[in-house]
Amino acid sequence: MVAAKDGFQSMHLNPEQALALLQSDPHAMMVDVREPWEWEQEHIAHSISLPLSTAKPSDFDRFGKEHPLLVLCAHGNRSVGVTQFLRERGFAHAQNMSGGISVISPALRGQLGKLLEGRKTHA
Repeated sequence: MVAAKDGFQSMHLNPEQALALLQSDPHAMMVDVREPWEWEQEHIAHSISLPLSTAKPSDFDRFGKEHPLLVLCAHGNRSVGVTQFLRERGFAHAQNMSGGISVISPALRGQLGKLLEGRKTHA
């Protein structure tokens, strides 16, 4: 994880940092907060779709607060709000995918999907 100057982890990860996190932590998960129609157009295999428009705060409890949770949207705007909300609820390891899916190359999307395959929610 990326440490900020104050010792806390940074709330934002670029795609390469997200890949490194998934490689180093087999419990890390990725949740995509885009709408279903956006998900259908493109998504990272094995990430979890949880549309912001229908998500309830309790929907995130299934991920567990002790493991990294990468939050993704189209460009990073919705996901930063969700990440902030999660951190306020005790998800200290919640991290925003800066730039969203729009900045992740197809090859890297494939690598991320392979790393997520078979991972289970924690709660």
